[in-house]
Amino acid sequence: MTPENPLWRYALELYAAPDIESVCLQLQAQGAGVNALLLACWAGRQGVRLGTEQWSQLLADPWREQVLSPLRRLRYRVRERREQDPALDASYQALKQAELACEQAELMLLHDRVSKISQPMTGQEPVATLMGDNLAAYCDHEGVAPDAELLDALVRAALHMPETG
Repeated sequence: MTPENPLWRYALELYAAPDIESVCLQLQAQGAGVNALLLACWAGRQGVRLGTEQWSQLLADPWREQVLSPLRRLRYRVRERREQDPALDASYQALKQAELACEQAELMLLHDRVSKISQPMTGQEPVATLMGDNLAAYCDHEGVAPDAELLDALVRAALHMPETG
């Protein structure tokens, strides 16, 4: 396993695409995990279909719940306190960097798992269909009902990304 992998590079590029950070954060506010959303798109680009069974295997590790989410909540608390005390900015920035490192670790874990549990499809199913189906299966697995327009915006942006291996 390596933190520098095709999923990480793809996630950075897609997240940096116009309006995608906002789309992802809105979907996160609706209960979706940003890394899972990015994985769903990347897997579709790779010709991989992720059904609810695969999502159960992929998300079995409690990394997000035990590490990433508590760190994010702490960063949010420091951000609120920073508004009253700008001297807390260094702490906030350090937490932001730690959160990014944990996001990268989660993507590394997901990349490793997806390569072990899935095979690219041999048919010629359209990438947009695979991405949409992967996102739908993820949302079903997580029991979230995010805004369909936001998911469509994510797929549209993902379709314009260059293929990565």
